[in-house]
Amino acid sequence: MKIKHYFVVLSVAALFMSGCVYDLFMVQKEKKPEAKPDGIVAQPIVPAKTTQAIPPPPKPEPSAKVPSTEQWQEKLNELKRAEEQPPATPRHFAPRDYAAISWLSPVVLTYADIDKKKDYILSTKKSLKRFLIVTKDFRASRDNVNIEEIGREANSFIGIYVDPIISDHGALNNVETKLETAKLHLLCALLYYDLAGYNQSKKYLNLFHQRFGKDPAMLDLSIDPMDIGFNTLSAGIQDLEKKLSAQSMIQ
Repeated sequence: MKIKHYFVVLSVAALFMSGCVYDLFMVQKEKKPEAKPDGIVAQPIVPAKTTQAIPPPPKPEPSAKVPSTEQWQEKLNELKRAEEQPPATPRHFAPRDYAAISWLSPVVLTYADIDKKKDYILSTKKSLKRFLIVTKDFRASRDNVNIEEIGREANSFIGIYVDPIISDHGALNNVETKLETAKLHLLCALLYYDLAGYNQSKKYLNLFHQRFGKDPAMLDLSIDPMDIGFNTLSAGIQDLEKKLSAQSMIQ
């Protein structure tokens, strides 16, 4: 009985020892690097250590400075002062040389219906307003060379595109076009004033009085000030007459 007991104890001990040997063998096997087919033993990859410092991200460039309220106001005042001071030397425009300007072409409106004339008047008004904006900008920067050039182009443009429509009997008398045609008269007078063509400015001012001066309802009719710069036609006429009067005293 005792012999059998000892045999069991020895068997268990043998099994325990064999398990420990197997575990040790597996651990050593995992640590051993694999051999490549060509006999070269693969070495474990160890990440290289770097001592170089990572550069900081670039600083964003400073954005453009937003002008302060005072700077904006000063710029507006500068433009206003330039507008209030007419050029010292009056300009006398030479007879229109239409052939010298390739982008101008004669206009025929005699047989156009009223809808086409309305579109034509609106397009012509936009062009006159662009001439006015550019002229005021050149005046503010005292760019006399460009003022001379824009004056020649505006003078030719008015002769070819504006004069025919403001002399058209249908456009002058039709209720759908009369007000816009009157605006063209005023815009021409304002443009010539800014170009220092004071005689031409007076000419279109006189035409305005002859054709619309006896229609107080239209003169005092409220209009969009963003269109021609005045709330009514009469306000625009009075403002221009004051400027021309002051200019005649300077001369």
